[in-house]
Amino acid sequence: MSRLLFLLVVISCTVTGVILASDVLSQNLRKIDVTLGQQVKKQEKLGDIFRELEQQTGFRFYYEQEVANLPNSGLAIGRKVNLYDLLELLAATFQLKITQNSNIIAVAKDPQQIAGRITGHITDNQGQPLSGANIRIVEVNRSVSADEQGNYTISLRAGTYTVEVSYVAHGTQRREAVVPENGQAVLDFSLTAGEEALGEVVVVGYGTQRKENLTGAVSSISSKRIAEGNFTNAATLMQGRFPGLQIVQNSGAPGAEGTNLRIRGYGTFSGAGVSPLVIIDGVAGGDINAINPENIESMSVLKDAASAAIYGARAANGVILIQTKTGRETDRLRFNYNGFTAIHQATQLPDLIWNSVEYMELWNEAIANFNSGGTPYTEEQINLYRNPSDPKQYPNVNWLDELIKPRSVNNHSITASGQSGTTNYYIALAYLNQPGTFNGYHMERTNVQVNMDSKLNKYLEIGTKAAIIFKDRDYPSGDSNGDGVDPLLSTLAQRPTYAPQLPDGSGRYTLNAFPNEINNKNMLLVSTENLFNTVNREYQLQGYLKVNVNPYLNLMGTAAVSGSFDESKGMNDRTPLYSFTTGEEVGVFGNNNLTQSRSNYNQTTVNSYLNFDRTFGTHQVRLVAGSSLETYKQSVLGAARTEFVTSALEELDAGPLDNQTNYGNTQEWALLSYFGRASYNFDERYLLEVNARYDGSSRFAKENRWGFFPSFSAGWRLSNEAFFKADWVDELKLRGSWGRLGNQQISNYPYQALLTLAGSYPFTNTLSSGVRQNRLNNRDISWETTTITDFGLDATLFKGRLNIVFDYFNKRTTDILRNADIPLEVGLAAPLINDGIVENKGFELGINTRGRLVDELTFDLGAFVSTYRNKLVRYGSTTFGDSYINQEGHPLQTYYLWEVEGIFQSQDEIANSATQANQPKPGDLKYKDQNGDNVINSADRVYMDGKHPDFDYSINFGLNYKNFSLSSLWYGLEGRKFYTGQWGFEPFRQGSPPPAEWRNRWTPENPSTTMPRIYPTGDKALSERSDFFLEDASYFRLRSLDLSYSVPSRAIGKIGINSLVIYLSGQNLFTWTPFNKFDPERVDDSVRGGVRYPQNKVYTLGAKIQF
Repeated sequence: MSRLLFLLVVISCTVTGVILASDVLSQNLRKIDVTLGQQVKKQEKLGDIFRELEQQTGFRFYYEQEVANLPNSGLAIGRKVNLYDLLELLAATFQLKITQNSNIIAVAKDPQQIAGRITGHITDNQGQPLSGANIRIVEVNRSVSADEQGNYTISLRAGTYTVEVSYVAHGTQRREAVVPENGQAVLDFSLTAGEEALGEVVVVGYGTQRKENLTGAVSSISSKRIAEGNFTNAATLMQGRFPGLQIVQNSGAPGAEGTNLRIRGYGTFSGAGVSPLVIIDGVAGGDINAINPENIESMSVLKDAASAAIYGARAANGVILIQTKTGRETDRLRFNYNGFTAIHQATQLPDLIWNSVEYMELWNEAIANFNSGGTPYTEEQINLYRNPSDPKQYPNVNWLDELIKPRSVNNHSITASGQSGTTNYYIALAYLNQPGTFNGYHMERTNVQVNMDSKLNKYLEIGTKAAIIFKDRDYPSGDSNGDGVDPLLSTLAQRPTYAPQLPDGSGRYTLNAFPNEINNKNMLLVSTENLFNTVNREYQLQGYLKVNVNPYLNLMGTAAVSGSFDESKGMNDRTPLYSFTTGEEVGVFGNNNLTQSRSNYNQTTVNSYLNFDRTFGTHQVRLVAGSSLETYKQSVLGAARTEFVTSALEELDAGPLDNQTNYGNTQEWALLSYFGRASYNFDERYLLEVNARYDGSSRFAKENRWGFFPSFSAGWRLSNEAFFKADWVDELKLRGSWGRLGNQQISNYPYQALLTLAGSYPFTNTLSSGVRQNRLNNRDISWETTTITDFGLDATLFKGRLNIVFDYFNKRTTDILRNADIPLEVGLAAPLINDGIVENKGFELGINTRGRLVDELTFDLGAFVSTYRNKLVRYGSTTFGDSYINQEGHPLQTYYLWEVEGIFQSQDEIANSATQANQPKPGDLKYKDQNGDNVINSADRVYMDGKHPDFDYSINFGLNYKNFSLSSLWYGLEGRKFYTGQWGFEPFRQGSPPPAEWRNRWTPENPSTTMPRIYPTGDKALSERSDFFLEDASYFRLRSLDLSYSVPSRAIGKIGINSLVIYLSGQNLFTWTPFNKFDPERVDDSVRGGVRYPQNKVYTLGAKIQF
């Protein structure tokens, strides 16, 4: 009876069902995942497996006892598999015919089913198994993952197949396998560890190239390296990872880090700038600080003309390419969650004298030294703090501690990726909540990323990429730039004799302790009551169409729209201020002023190009040719009103009309380009490449609008020559390049005669608004042109264990835009002319090695050093800054200062020395008479190094042991100096406390030879510019440290989790530097003596989950 029932079921399924390979059944069963995992090994017979499948899926399985009794031997699947793959595996393994009708699945022996399989072992070049390596059968697009021991098995019918194996940062290998009838093919793979592996594909302009065939200077990192350190800012995570790329985070303020990127030195002194071009998913001009690092697949830095010339007019300072992630070619939907909590605290703050008694006595001493500068404290006032009756009333207040405190930061991101049919998808959502270490600063950022790629048929592919970023940022009024300069210097310009609020607990804000105390604004008040808010909404939407004409030729068209909508708003509340000692109201801060602004920009980018790639025997030819059109438009609108009746009404119409202000403007530009690349590869030995771009920019007059930017490069892979017999050399390549690049990043209308409003003029007895021209114009200006010559060497040795990259470069920028030299009598500002030359020469050296220490303990170690020497070759008339000089033959902005040769110890020494400019007394600085004329004046200033660093360097080190992983990144900058002075450096600048080193000041009782007598005004650095204030800002720091543990799959597989990684990480944990004031990492010292929002030291605890 049971046999008859089974026969009826089989007939029903055969007549009304669908064969397993049909598309409808494939789609239905692929939607159902089953989790067998370790249970598979425990089930001795197929009948046991079918019964478990019935419990998990709801399907009813019908089969004969002969099938049920088949032994489960050699069956290998992953921990989680969709039902379709499992049934196909069973059919191939046990020679079964499986059919389905509704929720009934019939299984029978099929003698016509010829089973076969491909099995093998995946390891790295050290012999370590690569658990999770992806194995894909290209012809049927089936993928499996290697198990914990690196083993895999795929059951297939007899035939010939292409097996593709890949693993993160280990490259990709393809090999052919022949599966015999009722047999198996054994195919083992050994992948070269490290992202420098041969076969690595590097993203370049409008395409990709194999790394071993590159002829230009390109550095890249993959998503694995990007994830190390768990940075929340994509720009800062690049620091120390790319030779030749210097990255400085100018501020630690949330959402306003002011990251400065520079490739191979300063290429110009004009307004065209020195920042590289940033391209995100093929769209130029994206905000690298806003993108979520979790979404980044790869980063490439194009440093020479050969690699960057295809971007022509904007590539003079190099190019940074960022590619976001896409879905993987696997039927499984994968979710990845990454969440962490981090503690942020300031890395380094100046050690100031916050003891009230000591401060007051030093203040009196400084005033006595110069008989000026303010009112001294009375002895009675000092005694109140020396023997306080109430420590709260007579405190020692450290204002930095009051305003700067550790904060907790939270980050959550979740991604979904996979493949449905022929469509790959990647969807990501991330949220960052980051309060600032400085009171009042706060940012919330939400990133949404949706990437999809679909293959319609063998000829057509389409795809979309959409990124939306919401950023909501709070900050104290007065800090619209976000660098923290004004809030920090205001905090420094306070005295320890009073706290920000009265000691009675009322929350009322203070002005001072005594009427004679000068200071700046109370920053606790400003950062609590007078916050401004900026909301940024950024977007980037693009789509592409790819036409595969044949296996060698495809046409690509992309269109993108990007932009932002920004709005800022803030009210300066009117707040009373009180005396800390008496509690009486003694002043007011703010005036109920409301400021509001809106801005938006929109950029469109349209690219169309063709790719040709074909090999003719030993000759490979690759061609790229296309065009690009970019348009950009920005609009700004703002208004302000003052003296609102109440600050509770934060709308412009609620304010009075008197003293209202408003402004608004619109700017736009366009760029039309034609570009191409031709590459030739002969026998994997000789490489040639030509790149060119022809740009037309609206920023120049029609007669000078177009520029041509070519490059030529060649490479010789010696290791592939027949005469090269060194077995220990895997890859050895020499390369060289030459090319020209442009720089059009100047103002939008530099060649036009611009008119500005110039007050009122009388016309026919009435006053009318008039305009005037402020600057002479020059229609003949054109591109700044950068010519780069580069020679490089790439070597991979000892079976991938050692990698070396070396580059020497000569970067010369000509036709730099500068102001013409004209007499003052002209009455107008000078026009721009192309007449400047800057040269940068240097080299970069990178070394990476890896290996096994003992058993399962492996390591990787890398280091790089890069340096450049800057020189102004042509500049025009010498110009002087406050502390620097621009003069031909010297580096740009060379320090130009008096040289201190000691401290005057007596009046006789003063009388016997050159006449000083400051009418010195014993204890004052003694300046060197450089020209011997016995007078210290501007002629005695001398050139001093330090504006440009001697070199920067990086060390990365990692260890892996079983499920533990440790990675660290160390970064250093040597030879950089800052001209300091003012707040935090000099004593009593706006009343700010002296640094602790002034305890060793010169006095008659302590005739110091290093520190002068103390002074009260805090402006000596401005009035007497000398190397006394030129401080060494070299540093070496532990940039990031990451310790992670991967929980074994056997412990989590039963709950549906594929992987779980728990990690501890840190950033800026240790810094060694002679610069003992603020953090030494900053762009320059040009503003307020170098005061900046402090950098962050970060401690992070988090987890990454895949399911």
